[in-house]
Amino acid sequence: MPLGWSRAHLRLERIPGYGTFYVIWLSIASIAAASLTLGLIYRWGEQIPSGVPVVGSRRFPIWLVAGLAVAGAAIVTVLVWLSITHWSRVSGFADRPTSGWAVLMAACYAPAALWPPLLIAVTLAYVRRRRTRDRHQNPNHGPAAASQLQ
Repeated sequence: MPLGWSRAHLRLERIPGYGTFYVIWLSIASIAAASLTLGLIYRWGEQIPSGVPVVGSRRFPIWLVAGLAVAGAAIVTVLVWLSITHWSRVSGFADRPTSGWAVLMAACYAPAALWPPLLIAVTLAYVRRRRTRDRHQNPNHGPAAASQLQ
């Protein structure tokens, strides 16, 4: 289904054909990456599943989770910026930028610009929550414990 794209642009993108598989793979990868963000909210993002040999049931290091989330936010920022600055080549609607299909596509992609700052906000909340929880669960660690040893 062309969804407003010209036949020439569909041929250029190899749709139908290889381009179709690329679009499907890109959609799956995007949903998988977005789903990992849920690990910053739910408990499964704090502990390695018990069924994993050797390291199962250990807690993920805060720095590792936060570092990967910040790296993901940086990558998405670059992708969104590149998409915005090259929209006429990305969208396939360069010859009809105000058509209904072009407006619909832009509206569908617009929320992607919110992903990086929201991911950073959720990451900061994750770090704050984990540090507070770890401090309460391990009172023998941290600055207060060090002062008690003296």
